[in-house]
Parts: sequence; structure tokens; C-alpha cells
Amino acid sequence: QSSPPYMNHVRSYFARNAPTYQRAARIQARIAAELVEQALQREPAATVGRILELGAGTGHFTERLAAVFPQAQILAIELSAEMIAEHRGEWPNVEWILGDMNCLSPEWFSGQPGFDLVVSNCALHWAESMKDVLRRSAILLSDQGVIAAAVMTRGTLAELHRVRCEVAPEKPPLKRLPSVENVGRDLIEAGLSTEHWAPLRFEQTYASMTDMLEHLRMSAFTGGMFARSEKMLTRSEIQALCTTYQERCLAKQTGITAEFECVLFRASRSTEPPTS
Repeated sequence: QSSPPYMNHVRSYFARNAPTYQRAARIQARIAAELVEQALQREPAATVGRILELGAGTGHFTERLAAVFPQAQILAIELSAEMIAEHRGEWPNVEWILGDMNCLSPEWFSGQPGFDLVVSNCALHWAESMKDVLRRSAILLSDQGVIAAAVMTRGTLAELHRVRCEVAPEKPPLKRLPSVENVGRDLIEAGLSTEHWAPLRFEQTYASMTDMLEHLRMSAFTGGMFARSEKMLTRSEIQALCTTYQERCLAKQTGITAEFECVLFRASRSTEPPTS
């Protein structure tokens, strides 16, 4: 099954940023540590035989999974061949699959047991339909299997987006991050029952506006469709954005900071049928 047209833009975005992603993805690394601590450490390693990772990127979170579950078979799905080519480690229990999580199907794993864990770190917000990906993932779970994920949510870079809308109100981004409430609703409608739910919010400090924007670009964080508009920002609009944002940060005497927000969850198949 071919990817939705939207995902071709996502694939191109990650292909361009693959060379810088691994060393720049420090926000993803911080969230990955929280996800392991809050949603995975309670899982007895001996009971986990098969793991499916969605949106594996260059393998930072994959490496953590291989360490926490050394006996498990891990299938790491990534949309971008360029991102897979950048992975740094060789783990005997990891198999890389070039594929689109939007197209997950039992046919991919015909004749194989279900997954004890389906996991994703900072990737599900890129899906064309997170609800559909969650529903497809639930079908692939073993009887006692769970889904554990960290999803970036709308509070991420909220002030930067507010300033952008003031500077260029007629040029909104093509796509918005889901709200925390959106994620909860998608879980329910995908037929999942939440066992752990924890919104996470924090700030990152940067030396300058240039440093912040460069980090966001290199880490392929929430750019692409979350930053692009139908018409590009002009040079003067970008300058106004940077100047206004910097002034507001300095007025708060916080230095140049950016907000990040995600929700960490662990969920299993519900006994109630999924809603449409």
C-alpha cells in the first residue's frame, strides 16, 4: 500500500535533515529517557518477546530499547531511507524496515506472533491520522501487548507560533500539532484503554535566536508542514519574528527559551469496541 501524499513531504523533510539529526536531537533524547522511565521500566524484560517501533529515525530510541529488552526481537520502522542510513549502532536483535506507519497492516507480519510492545518516541505527530495508526497498531498487539509512546503536542513552541501569527497572520502553518485532548480522544476512538498518562512540559535555553532556530532545523523537530505555509515568510517577516520573540524572552528575563510539550502514555486494547 502506497503512502498518503502528505507523507511524501514528511519523507523529503527527514531525508534532507538526516545528516544532522542524530547529534541535534537532544529534545527527543530527553523525552526518550522519560518514556523509558515512566512507561517501559515497569515491563518485565523477560515477558517481552517482540517489539515494534514506529518512526525509528536514526535509532537513538532503538538503542535504548535494545538495552532495556536485550532478549526481544525489535522491528524498527522508519519512513526515510536516509535516516536509516545514519543509524550509528549495530544491534543483533534489531531489524530495520523501510516503511510508512500510516500503512501498517497485519499482512506485513503474516504468520508471526503479535507484538508485546508497540512503541514510538516523538514520531506519531507526523502521521497523517494518528488515530488510524493507533488503531492499526492495536490490531498487531499480542493478547497482553501494550502501546507506549511520547507524542509532541500543541504547547511545543507555542510562543514562537503566537509571534509568527502576529507577524504574518495570513501565513499560518499548513499543519498543527495535536492538543493533549486530541491525543486522548484518538486513543479512545482507536479502541485503546490508557494505563499511564503523563503530560510533560519543559523549556530549553539557547545562546541566541540563531542558535535556537538552527537547532530546530537540524533536529527535524517540528518543521516541515508544521512550519511551512502556502506562501513563504519574507525576509522582513522572519526578521520581525526573531526580533519580537527575542524581545519577549528578554522581557521575561529568561534568556532565549523555547517551550516543549508532549504526552507520555501507555495503553492496551480496550474491552469496549472502538468508536468511529
